[in-house]
Amino acid sequence: MMFILHETVYVSLSRPSQYVITRRSISTMEITTDVQAVYNPAHAQFNIYKDQQVPGVAVILHGGNSFITQDDFTTVQPFQLTSLLHTIDEVAFTASTLCILAAGEVFVIRREEEGIIQPSGLLASDVHHITAKTISTTTIEETVDLVVAWVHNAGGSIFVSRDGGSSFDEVSWQEYIHSVAISPSKEHIAITVSAGHSSKAQVLFWDLDSQVWDTGSFVFNTNGGNLTMEYFPGVFGDLILWEETALYYSPNGGLTVEPLVMYSDGTRLVTASWDGEYIKHAVTGIGGQFAVLSSENRLFYGTIQTGYAVEIAFGELPDSQVLLHFDIIGQLKAINLNGVVVSVRKIPTYSLLLAALYPPSACPYVQWSHNLHQKVYYVDSGDNVTFWTSVTPRQWRTNQLSFVASQPSSVDTIIENHYQQTAVEGSIENNMTVLIRPKAGPNVRTAVKFSVLSQNLGCQKPAESVALVAVQCPPERHVRVKRTNDACPSYEDLKYTIPKEYYDPELQGRKVQGNADKEVHYYSTDYGCPLQVPYSSTFIPILELYDDNQFLSEVDADFVIWELHGRTDFGYTATAKEAGCVSSPQTWQAMLQEGAHPSQAWTSENYRHCFQESESGRGAFDKAAVYPVLNRTGISAISWQGHNGIYVMVATVVDKTYSYCNLTAVFGVEVYGASSTPLIGYLMLLMTCLISLAVLVATFFMYRHLVKTGKIEEKIQ
Repeated sequence: MMFILHETVYVSLSRPSQYVITRRSISTMEITTDVQAVYNPAHAQFNIYKDQQVPGVAVILHGGNSFITQDDFTTVQPFQLTSLLHTIDEVAFTASTLCILAAGEVFVIRREEEGIIQPSGLLASDVHHITAKTISTTTIEETVDLVVAWVHNAGGSIFVSRDGGSSFDEVSWQEYIHSVAISPSKEHIAITVSAGHSSKAQVLFWDLDSQVWDTGSFVFNTNGGNLTMEYFPGVFGDLILWEETALYYSPNGGLTVEPLVMYSDGTRLVTASWDGEYIKHAVTGIGGQFAVLSSENRLFYGTIQTGYAVEIAFGELPDSQVLLHFDIIGQLKAINLNGVVVSVRKIPTYSLLLAALYPPSACPYVQWSHNLHQKVYYVDSGDNVTFWTSVTPRQWRTNQLSFVASQPSSVDTIIENHYQQTAVEGSIENNMTVLIRPKAGPNVRTAVKFSVLSQNLGCQKPAESVALVAVQCPPERHVRVKRTNDACPSYEDLKYTIPKEYYDPELQGRKVQGNADKEVHYYSTDYGCPLQVPYSSTFIPILELYDDNQFLSEVDADFVIWELHGRTDFGYTATAKEAGCVSSPQTWQAMLQEGAHPSQAWTSENYRHCFQESESGRGAFDKAAVYPVLNRTGISAISWQGHNGIYVMVATVVDKTYSYCNLTAVFGVEVYGASSTPLIGYLMLLMTCLISLAVLVATFFMYRHLVKTGKIEEKIQ
């Protein structure tokens, strides 16, 4: 598979951030995710397909001409697939595929595979549009390469692929389909359809997991034109929709839709104002910015916080081939196409706004700040996250702040506002703090958005910040065993032997004798320096919780331990009665009955503590049973059986309320101080006893001899 640039240069698509240009044919490719088309289906001539997660990458299509940029339009190169005979109409990308719409047919190129394939399951012979996105499903790390193809007709045909476009399934629908978009914050597809009348529409949602329609959104009035929709960048799910003579906005991904007002020279535009002119396309930028371009190349700029857009000077002829593009920092650019020459210029929106709004309106706030500096915030079980935002208003202006969560039912929020008088009379600073903790989980996500309620186009930047709160295991969270020594070169590739008397080759913890001794290699780079423990003392390892290399706390949850190589010469100090159990405790013997490997036999998924009655009520159980569950503050500990040696232990946190993570640590323990050979100890004891007995017997006979000979009296005298 190759992409021709000037007939000699080839392009492969590469993750995570750029396309790689080389001068050779390349048969493998990786493609960045979340590419969204910017076009108006009713008047599609000159289209840009941009990568929302790597905005510097975009493809331009104009008739038979195709171009690609890898650096946010700093440079542009011709783009062509030599093995595709048709003119490319649309492109869409997932993490594993490049999907192409040409002459009503869909073609797919898979990563690390040569050639173009046509997918199965596409019953429609004339597909009108495609869109694609690599989405997260149950967790952020688990993704699905989603592709949607659809047809504009009275019956409406929708086809969904979960494998990057290799195969499609038809989604049943009977109404006219305007547009399709894939939600950035939920596992669903948003579909704009006619609502039984040409001047009414509705955004519906197809849930990817349950595969059912959610029809709870409101019907809104339109002018009867064909609607196109696009999500704003980010995770919250704000949505903009437009038809030929009207613009709409949804703050909640399509549940409710309201009109966006457009002004030209201070006059509000209505349907009659367009007089044959129409909206050619619209683009969205970070922070709620949007720009609209008309068929006469009139430019309107606005923000969703203000709810309106105004016409600003653009300087393009009505017949110029031009489109709009927001770059990664929110700078609006004009992309001009003159034949096969692509030119780019930045649009100074703020300066043009000041001129259009003259005399300009002052921004109602002086300063706005917040602490949302990450795209994703992970919240583990029992954790919470705190956000804050602050606004300092101008004199006698409002200081209201807004906080919205896209999935409010999944989290508990505590919102506090603190007000403080500034040095300026009539300016009261508002500081909002929001504490968020999970209500349900794991694998629940909600987007949060903070903004200043009172804004206008006189503000240089929109006062809005968005982040995703993911209730799940933080990616870098893990446990370690607390150590006092981190350097022990003598333990790197140290060989030692487990006697067969204390070795279970099947790792079932049985006190059985193996067929032979087991030789083991100890690697300090894998297990760390072994903890030094006297044979006569009990032992509870101290587990520490980390995020990457940041220490968080000592683990105070229940955990269990098993020996990695099958060593069995250790036990536990507490019984079920001593631990305070009121029902039968879980034991390794019971958990391993099915022959499972210890790493899967006992986890947080099947752990049940014994401190409450079982479902069948209080019943008899063996109170003398060993209690093998450890805790930093618990009563049970590991005891040794009088042998020196090295143990490679695996500790697994089994308390499901402690964390959503699979917390496991592998560490070494060296037991010392016991007699090296038990037989020598027994012989030494026996010899001591025999010597003592011999001395005693000799003393007795000596005493009798002295008495008999009368010498005892002489000694006394």
